[in-house]
Amino acid sequence: PDNDVIHFKIAEVLAKNGENNKAISHITKAIDLNKRNKYYYVLAAEIYKALSDYDNAIQVYKYLVDSLPGNQSYLFDLAIIYQYQGEYDSALDVYKRAEEIFGMNEFVLREKQKIYLKERNFEALIADWDKLIEAYPDNTEYTIELCEFLLSQNMVSEAKRRLEELLEKDKRNMKAELLLSQISLRSGDLN
Repeated sequence: PDNDVIHFKIAEVLAKNGENNKAISHITKAIDLNKRNKYYYVLAAEIYKALSDYDNAIQVYKYLVDSLPGNQSYLFDLAIIYQYQGEYDSALDVYKRAEEIFGMNEFVLREKQKIYLKERNFEALIADWDKLIEAYPDNTEYTIELCEFLLSQNMVSEAKRRLEELLEKDKRNMKAELLLSQISLRSGDLN
């Protein structure tokens, strides 16, 4: 009864069999017996998510990333739960914290984009896109994608400016040429 590994293994088997209500008591006991094993917290969070108990899953992830060194990668799991629950400000705070640790990356940008689009916060969305473009200047796809977004939001002059800047650096970028042609067609400029 006082062996944390046994309780963990029982919880693991129960969770795999879909018996999460029984599994939670065993994983809780394992954590009570050994508060330093990250795998116990990871399983606990997974069980809480399976039970749709997101508040407890959040608490477990927060403890995991704040109290057990080297587990900052679970910030992404924490942010996704906040996002799923519609707690967008909390999700954005966690994503910003993850960016400070791991740097700007496409995954974080995509998740933040979803939030900014729901909130119609285009200024923040564009600012984050600019950070990604600055971090990866050789990847012209990010600029193209941003310009496509700008065009979809009828921000034609901004998209045109960015495309022209891109073509100054990369004269053979066919996607940029195509988008500029579309802008010209929209405005009736057939020259």
